[in-house]
Amino acid sequence: MEKLAIKKSRINMLSAISMVAGTGIGIGAMAIPYLFQKTGFALGIIVMVLAFTLCLFLHLVITDAFIRSKQPDIVSALNKYIFKGNKVLKIIFFVLLGIMLLATMVSYVISGGEILANMLHISPIWGKIIFWALASLPVYFGLRSVGAAEQIFILAILGLSIFFVIYGSFDVRFVMNEDSDFKFGLNLFSMVFFSLTAVFAIPEIAEGLDYDRRKSLLSVTLGISLVFVICCLIGAATLISSNEVTEFGPTGWANSVDTWAAILINLLLLIAMMTSYFTLALSFSTTVKESFNSPNLLSHVIGTLPTLLLAFIPLDFSSFLKIASGIISILMIIFLIPTHLMTLKEDKVDNRHSIMLYVLDGVILLGTIIMAIGSVV
Repeated sequence: MEKLAIKKSRINMLSAISMVAGTGIGIGAMAIPYLFQKTGFALGIIVMVLAFTLCLFLHLVITDAFIRSKQPDIVSALNKYIFKGNKVLKIIFFVLLGIMLLATMVSYVISGGEILANMLHISPIWGKIIFWALASLPVYFGLRSVGAAEQIFILAILGLSIFFVIYGSFDVRFVMNEDSDFKFGLNLFSMVFFSLTAVFAIPEIAEGLDYDRRKSLLSVTLGISLVFVICCLIGAATLISSNEVTEFGPTGWANSVDTWAAILINLLLLIAMMTSYFTLALSFSTTVKESFNSPNLLSHVIGTLPTLLLAFIPLDFSSFLKIASGIISILMIIFLIPTHLMTLKEDKVDNRHSIMLYVLDGVILLGTIIMAIGSVV
């Protein structure tokens, strides 16, 4: 039975790439066009490339940590390398992780529910319930179901993004801020970094690929790169097609195109939010199950139901996103990067190789601090 369970949990590289991309692409990507426009073209390009590069390095070192340690989830790795019986650290981590995951998923339920309510002409309450039900279903059936759903949805997002860039190129309305704005540049860096972040999918991916170094690192690289390409495509489509680029890009975008195109834009948004919800909810449910040895159904309920209940709090999605962005940077600074350093120490990596990895961790740490600053300025 144990061997059968392990076999069932395994995934192929396409599923792994889709899970990374699905976790990253979400509502944060929809705020990038506005911040890019305000930042200015030249500075905006530099900021986006820099954020992509540092975020990719972050994911590669976290993947390296799980390949070396062969820990099945983040909590197991932290128990071994960071907590070491320290209950205070463990409580701090769980509180921050819970708030971050819930805040991110709640922002998807709120926005997805509003889109469904407008499309189906129903109450926003029912819109949130329907979105939550659709987004939670694959999570109950586990890793392979989430991986399969991610493959379909990511292909749909990529196809729609390419279509809208081509569609918008026939009537370009591209307007940029003439001056570079450093403050918006910090905001842009933070949002791009946040939009590409998929660290909580890495343990499931590494385990699902049987800790194969080449497959795991390649899947993460291609997944993060795919998210960046999709963010660029969505940003380009929004900038060239919008009469006015709004803070939540698709609002002005959908108001500037034909009705059929607006429906497709809303469909693109729904798919993007569901893909992120899938993997985050799976990560949260897995963490609950591993930490408290709870049954699958109870873990699933604990990992998903609070996101629906909190969606009825009278706050907008951007408030939850700022909370999530700030907390995830704290988690990486305090817990995840030090975990990689500890795995290097345990593995007794040769001096030349370890020095290079330590320097890389330092650069990533700096990038993560910039992300944290960008989320509050």
